[in-house]
Amino acid sequence: MKNGGDAEKALRQFESDKKTSFDLIAVARAKGEELAKAARNIEEKFGTDSKEFRMAQKALSDWDTRTKSIQTEWHKQGMAQQGETDIDTGSFTGIARAVREVTAKI
Repeated sequence: MKNGGDAEKALRQFESDKKTSFDLIAVARAKGEELAKAARNIEEKFGTDSKEFRMAQKALSDWDTRTKSIQTEWHKQGMAQQGETDIDTGSFTGIARAVREVTAKI
């Protein structure tokens, strides 16, 4: 957000197209941390039984609720990368691929 990211705009775009990116996740998280810090400061200044604190907590809770779907999409992407494929031992390509995965060499 310090570099000009607009968290609200990014979240609205995600809510429209469900596309995640590093920038989206970073700006959404930064906004959540900003809202949490604001709530903490208001808690210290006005206490937890104040209108100001309830409003700050609601803003934080609403943001956390809206951004939960970003985490879900990110999780689905990670799950798609997991798993193993049986080695195709009947071909050079299969063996070479397995060797690359183990050694990280071409």
